[in-house]
Amino acid sequence: MAFLTPLPVRSAAAVQRNVKAVCRRRPRMGALDAPVKEDLRTKLNNLLAQTPTATPETESTSVKQKIDPGKFYKVLIFNDEMHTKDYVTKVLLKVVPGLTPEAAYAIMQKAHTNGKAVVGVWIFEISEGYCDMLRNNGLRSDIEEE
Repeated sequence: MAFLTPLPVRSAAAVQRNVKAVCRRRPRMGALDAPVKEDLRTKLNNLLAQTPTATPETESTSVKQKIDPGKFYKVLIFNDEMHTKDYVTKVLLKVVPGLTPEAAYAIMQKAHTNGKAVVGVWIFEISEGYCDMLRNNGLRSDIEEE
């Protein structure tokens, strides 16, 4: 009579780590891998197609203003006690192309003294992109209609 050894019980965290490790591996490009990849892509597209989209009746218009892509929007930064002045200047130079070090320093100084400063004025998509990049670097930023 053969004895069966039980499988080790893994915690949910260990299983999740293993799944993440497998997902990070480089995909094989063998003949059998293409249908699996396509199958996953098809399943993902089907799931995305099934998700309900927000309708004007369900979307809260009081929380989110109507956005006009033709209008211009100001990108604002706010005074930040957590980051140094040098860091804020470097982030501004990294995020906003064409900004000179002197202009970046002046924007940072204005935000420091007045509580907020205008970084620049662009169309909505560009303003939103710069605002997101500033936030991703740890700065408090927002956009408002001009």
